[in-house]
Amino acid sequence: HVIPEPVEIDFISPGKRPKKELTALWFGHNSNLSYLFEFMSNRMHLAPPKNLIILTNNFPKELVQEAAKRAPKGLKISLAPWSKKNMIEAAKISHYAVIPSSKNDPRKSGVSPGRLLTSLALGLPVASETLHSYMPFKKFFADINSNDAVNLMKDPFSYENIISSAQEIIKQKYTVNAIQNDWIRVVKSFL
Repeated sequence: HVIPEPVEIDFISPGKRPKKELTALWFGHNSNLSYLFEFMSNRMHLAPPKNLIILTNNFPKELVQEAAKRAPKGLKISLAPWSKKNMIEAAKISHYAVIPSSKNDPRKSGVSPGRLLTSLALGLPVASETLHSYMPFKKFFADINSNDAVNLMKDPFSYENIISSAQEIIKQKYTVNAIQNDWIRVVKSFL
């Protein structure tokens, strides 16, 4: 039996953001920053946001400053430590989330869909790598290497209905209560 990790945040409705300067959000462990930096120097140029919020551990200020040199001109980067509170506050002012990665990296072969589901629960459209564990949710995010992702980054507001649909599934199957019920079913099956 495989029991997924729960989404442990309060849901935020999609589209409840200011419509002026577009802001992208990236959050994750600093071991994933190389994927973000590669994205910033290449694909982000196709539809650059005005702002990028980076939330991570160990506060790698120098690395981010170096990566900013290859980012789209005029991109304002905000770096802060990851915490649940910071992530929720950042999501409230962000328009979409980016999850660049590499599906060919062996370290990513067992990754959970946690960041994707959390981003969707935060009400954010997502441009992401098509990691194996993300594929059951492929209709709810744009492949970061596609024109769909460029369109999402230009007009994240067009994804509101998709995010609402995703949130309904997450609420049914991936909240703490839903996961607790999965554990109870598995334990009972062994008794």
